[in-house]
Amino acid sequence: MLYIYSIINKIFSNTPFPHFMNAQNHEKFKFEYKITLMYLVFGVLWILFSDKVLEWFISDHHIRGHYQTYKGTFYVAVTAIFLFTFLKKHMQKIRKAESNIKQLNEDLEQKVAHRTLELNETNNKLKEINATKDKFFSIIAHDLRNPFNVILGYSQLLALNVSNMNTELIQKNVNNIQKSAQCAFDLLQNLLEWARSQTGKIAFHPEETSVQQLILTAFEATKLAAQNKQIDIDVNFEADKLVFADKNLINTVLRNLISNAIKFTPKNGQITIRTSSDSENVMISVIDNGRGILKEHIDLLFNINEKISHPGTENEPGTGLGLILCKEFIEKHGGEIKIESEPGKGSVFSFTLAKINRGVNHS
Repeated sequence: MLYIYSIINKIFSNTPFPHFMNAQNHEKFKFEYKITLMYLVFGVLWILFSDKVLEWFISDHHIRGHYQTYKGTFYVAVTAIFLFTFLKKHMQKIRKAESNIKQLNEDLEQKVAHRTLELNETNNKLKEINATKDKFFSIIAHDLRNPFNVILGYSQLLALNVSNMNTELIQKNVNNIQKSAQCAFDLLQNLLEWARSQTGKIAFHPEETSVQQLILTAFEATKLAAQNKQIDIDVNFEADKLVFADKNLINTVLRNLISNAIKFTPKNGQITIRTSSDSENVMISVIDNGRGILKEHIDLLFNINEKISHPGTENEPGTGLGLILCKEFIEKHGGEIKIESEPGKGSVFSFTLAKINRGVNHS
C-alpha cells in the first residue's frame, strides 16, 4: 500500500490542476485525491488479486475458503491502519505549519509593536523640536525685542532732552536703561546656553567644588538686582560641604533661581539661600516671600511646550527658559530639582548635588 501511495504521489505531483484552483486549494485537493485514489486502487487490486494471493500461499481448498470468509474484515483493518497512518502524518504537517504561522505572526506583531514604539518616539522628538523652534522664535520676536525697545526709547529721550532734564529725571531714565540692558543680557545668556544645550555642545566637567563658593559666586552676580528692589538676601550655610559638580552649570542654575526669586519678590522682601545635607547629597534651597505659584502651574514650569511666564513685581520680563535650563543642568548632574509654593506666601526652589565623602571615588 505504501508503494501504491508513492506512485500516486508522483503522479499527482506532476499533474496540472485547473486554473480556478489557487495554490492552497491545490495542495488540499491533491491530498484528498491521493487518499481517495489510493483507497480505490487498493480496493480494485484486492478484489482482482486477493483470491490469487491466497491460492499462492494456501493450496488446501477448505482452509483457503475459511480464510476467504475474513478477507473483507482484513481489508477493512489494513486500509484503516494505513489511512490512520497517512492522516496522522498529514495532520502533523498541518500542525507544524500552523505553529510556524503562529510564530511568524508573533514575530511580526513584535516587529510592528517595536516599529510603532520607534515611530512614537520619533514623533515625540519631532514635536519637542518643533516646540523648541517655536519657543526660540517667540523669544527672538517678542521677549528679546522688548528690552531693546525700552533702551532705545529712554536713550532717545535722553539724547533729545538731556539739557532740559534735572538730575533726578536723568537718573530715573538711566536706571530704566540699566534695568532693560540687564534683562536683555540675562535673556541672551540664557538663550545662548539653551541653544548650546539643544545641540549637545554644553561642556560638562564636574569636579570637587565647595558649596559655599558656588553660592557666593551666584550671590555676587545677582546682588545689584536685589539692592535695586531693596530685597535682603540671607545666606544660611551648614558647615561648608564639597560636591561633585560643574561650576559653570551650577552657577547658571543658582543665578537663575536667585534672579527668579528677586523678580517675583516685592520691594523690601526677603530671600534666603539655605543648605542641608544627608549621607549622599547636598540640597540647596532658594526661598522667597513673593507672590507664589499656583499648584497647577508648577509642573508646567519645566515643560518647553507650555507658555508659563509672567512679569515680575516691577514688570520685569521673562521667558520661562531659565527654569527649563535649571532642570536640564541638574539632571545632567544626576540630581533633582523641585518646587514648593503657595500663592501669596512665596516659593521654595530646591535642588540636590552629589556630596563628596572622603574615600568615595566619583570618577
